Amino acid sequence: ATIRLNRPRHHNRLEADDLGVLLELFDRVEADKALRVLVLTGTGRTFSSGYDLGSVAERAVSANEQQSAGSAFEAVVNRLEDIAVPT
Repeated sequence: ATIRLNRPRHHNRLEADDLGVLLELFDRVEADKALRVLVLTGTGRTFSSGYDLGSVAERAVSANEQQSAGSAFEAVVNRLEDIAVPT
């Protein structure tokens, strides 16, 4: 399976809405026993510039919301690390 980040103008940065989508895709990949490998790639010159920290500041009105945004990104990274297929 291939998951391609496709926001090349912004160096494939991840935004808040992307995190849930990635978790769902990881679950689908892991549930399909026919898949033997996952390729996570990006469009353009950059794989990914990481998480859009500017959106955290814009969206968060409290420290709790800022912390939950960071926790959501951490959950995606941890899930990717723990996925059962080679990545």
